[in-house]
Amino acid sequence: EFMRQTEERYGFKANWFHAEGFNTKAELEETHGVDFWKDDLKLYDRICKVEPYWRGLKTLKADAVINGRRRDHGFDRAFIEVYEKEQAGEVDKINPLAYWTFKDVWDFINAEDIAYHPLHDKGYPSIGDAKDTVPVAREKWFEYAGERLGRFNGLTNDDGSTKTECGIHLPHASDKEEPASSGSNKGDKNSKKGGGGGFSVEVM
Repeated sequence: EFMRQTEERYGFKANWFHAEGFNTKAELEETHGVDFWKDDLKLYDRICKVEPYWRGLKTLKADAVINGRRRDHGFDRAFIEVYEKEQAGEVDKINPLAYWTFKDVWDFINAEDIAYHPLHDKGYPSIGDAKDTVPVAREKWFEYAGERLGRFNGLTNDDGSTKTECGIHLPHASDKEEPASSGSNKGDKNSKKGGGGGFSVEVM
């Protein structure tokens, strides 16, 4: 709903991509189970986030992706530059806010009357999956890495370290991986449009 309101306000049309072969959350859960992320978090990330993300970039024939990553998000992003040239087969990253702080972001939002997601008013500084994103006390929002304190709540990587990334900003896995879904490929509702507007990965 917020995306559709944003499209109308700013006069653009987003391209939507979601888990390949599934049109609804119910279809996905029927195949993989309601809580399959608990059994295989990497598979969940690949099906619901990484694969749709890279399919979106490929469909739109993107040379680069503009995103909102910043150095103050935490150690994993502490050294990103405004422009990141990637290796062959990857898509270059442009991080225009790399040197901003979260306070800078909100100062700009307020000064320019920019639309923001209503969940921010409910205590969420950063918005991720409903299953593992929690509100954060407002006084912690503007501390170093405070924006993402509520993300990946209780989740760890295979090595036991705290999970801080879903995978879309990590090096792209081989295209030779087995398909993630076992459902028929019904396609995305905007997969043939291409170009313009940007795109949104819909996490079911």
